[in-house]
Amino acid sequence: MAQFAVVLSYLEAHGWRLKRIWTPYRVFTRPGHLPILVKVRDRMVDPDDFAKIKRIVEKEGE
Repeated sequence: MAQFAVVLSYLEAHGWRLKRIWTPYRVFTRPGHLPILVKVRDRMVDPDDFAKIKRIVEKEGE
């Protein structure tokens, strides 16, 4: 499992901002892009979900 703090830092470094907390999800937005929903359980993110997030960010041109 990946710590949410690591995922948060990764997304913020690529221009995404935490917009809303919708338990158990954290909603990240960036102008001109669809939001990214990150499922968080006990401050942890599933490694497969983190890998998907990285693919989305890289596909968006970062």
